[in-house]
Amino acid sequence: RPGTYRNVSGGRGQDDCADCEWGTYCPFATVRGLTCPPGSFCPLGSAWPSPCPAGSFSNKSGLRLSEECSPCPPGLYCDVPGLTRPAGTCMPGYFCVASSVSASPDEGSCPAGSICPAGSGAPLPCPVGTWSNQTRASSATSCVPCSPGWFCSGQGLAVPSGLCADGYYCVNGSKVSNPTNAGDAAVGGLCPQGYACPSGSIVPSPCPPSTFMPLNGSSNCSVCPAGFYCPTASLTAPLACWPGFYCPANSTYPKPCPPGTFSILQNLTIQNDCALCTRGCFCQSSGLIMPSGLCSAGYFC
Repeated sequence: RPGTYRNVSGGRGQDDCADCEWGTYCPFATVRGLTCPPGSFCPLGSAWPSPCPAGSFSNKSGLRLSEECSPCPPGLYCDVPGLTRPAGTCMPGYFCVASSVSASPDEGSCPAGSICPAGSGAPLPCPVGTWSNQTRASSATSCVPCSPGWFCSGQGLAVPSGLCADGYYCVNGSKVSNPTNAGDAAVGGLCPQGYACPSGSIVPSPCPPSTFMPLNGSSNCSVCPAGFYCPTASLTAPLACWPGFYCPANSTYPKPCPPGTFSILQNLTIQNDCALCTRGCFCQSSGLIMPSGLCSAGYFC
């Protein structure tokens, strides 16, 4: 009967036949078992080769058990039984773990934050400083530099890690929230004097007129103090208010002492700081540092 053989004459019945040996198969009327071919395995008493199951293959002959078939390697797939070699490589946008039976397995869809070129056995994470919200991506160009104003500190990010920190700016592709090293210059840096960098800054923002900032790494500008003025953008220090003028807080330009007053002092803060014109003198115009002259004869001042 199939699955048995007899290699000597004189047999009287099926009971005189022996089971086909491990690694061979015995079809009808077999004198000697046939070697199990590649892509198959043959347990004891096999009438026909049994194909290696889908997800495996074998290029060797004489296998005895299904466990002796080789699992399909990562990055390849074995979609049908009886293969002597893998059927092919995993499709772009997918990854195939060992023993995959499909070139595009549902469980092997490439996740966001990774890329899967053809033949991938596992997702390749986007490198530090990049991210990707695409699924089934296959090209390295899918990993884009971290968005301006953001930083990407880890591998395999589907979204940026967070906003650039207060006092710093992040141009493009920043790996940290506070780029300060020389190697970070292309992707951001510490906010310079005269500028402000609130969280999420793409570039330093110049301090507007009436403000200043003497320090590096500031997230906001300081209001020009009383007694000083700040006439232009990006100032690192306020300017002292001139004699004959006064400067309230937040001044862009000094305000002149009005007619009838004068001042020889700097850094006046309010109009009342201006001195009344000296008795016997007159102060005809605004912004005077001394009286305009003596009162005319026949008049008193």
